[in-house]
Amino acid sequence: MRKSSKKLCLPAGEAGTMDCGLWTKRGFTLVEIMVVVGIIGLILSMAIPNFINARKKTRAKVCVNNLHQIHGAKQQWALDTDAAETATPTPTSVLSVYLEEWPVTCPAGGTYGVNAIGTVPTCSEGTATTAVTWDDHVF
Repeated sequence: MRKSSKKLCLPAGEAGTMDCGLWTKRGFTLVEIMVVVGIIGLILSMAIPNFINARKKTRAKVCVNNLHQIHGAKQQWALDTDAAETATPTPTSVLSVYLEEWPVTCPAGGTYGVNAIGTVPTCSEGTATTAVTWDDHVF
């Protein structure tokens, strides 16, 4: 930090005399400000990709959870209607009864395929193919 000093006369107040003491001006130099901005930029360049990756992982987890909900609703529909393994429930008329909110929306903007009872539901943004590990959802 740079200090510059010069004489400055300020009114003293009551007696009307001038007080000419030493006045110091304090401030940051341009180089100091640029160093701080550079450090902040460096920290942000490391943090922003982590935030983006965390958001992608969260969207994938929400999508997989939605696929589980759709699969559970299909299984419940199949039990209630004694449907065969090859039967496919219609999303708008049947799943709206078994899901609290239908149509369920994919956070990545994809669309869900309900598919037949014997197969797992799919998302157009991912490649989920097995009922046990639907963790291969990709973005």
